[in-house]
Amino acid sequence: MYIYYKVTERTQPGTAGGGQKKYIAMATKRQKIKLRELADDISMKCTLSHADVIATIVALEEAIVDNIKMGRSVQLGDIGIISPQIKSETKDTPEEVNSRCIKGVSLSFRAGVNIKRQLRKCKFKKVKG
Repeated sequence: MYIYYKVTERTQPGTAGGGQKKYIAMATKRQKIKLRELADDISMKCTLSHADVIATIVALEEAIVDNIKMGRSVQLGDIGIISPQIKSETKDTPEEVNSRCIKGVSLSFRAGVNIKRQLRKCKFKKVKG
């Protein structure tokens, strides 16, 4: 199994004309696995039925959303931690910063130790073009 990548050109932000061009590897050919397929994979590795796995994943999603909305980070055992991150406008003084400066919330995921260890074993394959 490989993680496929392509070469992508990058320029320097804030530099007139883009500055010196650099090149990076960027993951490509990513495919999504659907909930039903994931549930099948999980149900084959344990005693839960396909329906039980789907119900558990749906309940997990709801619990994560509820806790994120309360400003909590969610520790998913050895999987990792999901935390809310605020997107905010910048201001010149602390007094100018208020809730109207907040433009949105995103999520940050910090993988657990075992997942990080497994990711170090990934193999990569370059895609032409």
